[in-house]
Amino acid sequence: QVGNAAWREFLKTVLGFTANQLNILLIVAYVLLYAGIMAYKYYFIKWSWQAVYIVTTMLNGVFSALQVLLIQGITFGISPFLFALGDDAFADFISGIQFLPTTIMMVHLCPTGSEGASYAMFT
Repeated sequence: QVGNAAWREFLKTVLGFTANQLNILLIVAYVLLYAGIMAYKYYFIKWSWQAVYIVTTMLNGVFSALQVLLIQGITFGISPFLFALGDDAFADFISGIQFLPTTIMMVHLCPTGSEGASYAMFT
């Protein structure tokens, strides 16, 4: 997923998204990011972190392909805003699920005693 200023500029200039629509994308994405973290905490915690990481990486690949379809203008009859909303928001949901296993993996790779500093650098 592309989540930078260039992508937002594309949405605004090429697809004609308004400032309100961009803010709605951002708010929904943040809410689903939190929901993804909670989903991991309550449902996926029993999975191995490797399985969670592999499945979420594959799903991120699917959502990245959807972003390419949006750039090409292929939205299957859905308005570009709703297509982008589903694409961006659910990609953030998947990232929320992936956040905790990735953080746990990174902390285990850190030298003993420097986990806090490493976490601060990673986030």
